[in-house]
Amino acid sequence: MEGYRAWKASLFSRIDPAFARFLDPAHPMRIRPEEIVWGGVKKDGIPALERPDSVPARDAAFLEDEEMVFGVSFGGAARAYPQRVMDWHEMVNDTVGGQSFAISYCTLCGSAIAFATQLSDGRRLLFGSSGLLYRSNKLMYDQETLSLWSNMTGEPVAGPLAGGDIALPI
Repeated sequence: MEGYRAWKASLFSRIDPAFARFLDPAHPMRIRPEEIVWGGVKKDGIPALERPDSVPARDAAFLEDEEMVFGVSFGGAARAYPQRVMDWHEMVNDTVGGQSFAISYCTLCGSAIAFATQLSDGRRLLFGSSGLLYRSNKLMYDQETLSLWSNMTGEPVAGPLAGGDIALPI
C-alpha cells in the first residue's frame, strides 16, 4: 500500500523517534510492515547486556540447581546465562573462546538463540532490543546501521542491511 510505511513510521515515532528510523521507507524491507507491532517498550527499553561479568560455576551460589541457563561454548571456553537474567535483558553481546556472539532471548516465544556477530569484512555487530515485534517475535537491531533483524533467522529484515545476503550463523 503506497505510503503505508511512511505513515506507520510517523505514527510509531510518537512512541519513540527511533521507530521512524527502523521503518524508514528509503531502506529495504523483507517483511510485511503491517505485521510489525509495538512490543510495549521503547528502543533499548529492555537494555542489552554488554560483556557481562561472570563467575566460575562452582562460585555461582546465587543459582539454584534446577535453574534454567542458556549456555554457549566456543574454542574450549563455555559460559552460562541464567534465564532469570535474560528475562530482564533479552539480549547479550559477549565473546567466549575468541568468538563474538549475541544471544537473543524472546520472552514471548521462549526461545534463546546465539548468533555469531562478526561479519565477513571483520566488523563485529552489537545488538539491542528494538521494542518492536513481528509475528509475536522480537525484532533485534544492530547498533551500527539500525537495521532490524529477525530473532528467529538471524537475517536483517528492514534497514540498510536488509537488501544484502547477510545471515548471522547460529
